[in-house]
Amino acid sequence: IVHKMRKEKVSDIYIEKSKAQMASAKTQKEKERTLAILLYVHITTLKLLHPNVPFITEELYQHLPIKNKSQLIIETWPKNN
Repeated sequence: IVHKMRKEKVSDIYIEKSKAQMASAKTQKEKERTLAILLYVHITTLKLLHPNVPFITEELYQHLPIKNKSQLIIETWPKNN
């Protein structure tokens, strides 16, 4: 389910819209906000996938530009708002 959601919603829709948003951004702050949202979505997806593919998700997580990160396995689980 997570893989399907990531492929259909995140990859096909949000990333494509983000490319256009980055290209049309008028300020650096707009670009940074778009990148922050993309990073948040990516981290949350990695957390959800981690129980099924821990080695791959941990490796990807360690390469993300996050300050003061630890291991993915001890990060807090995403909450349903």
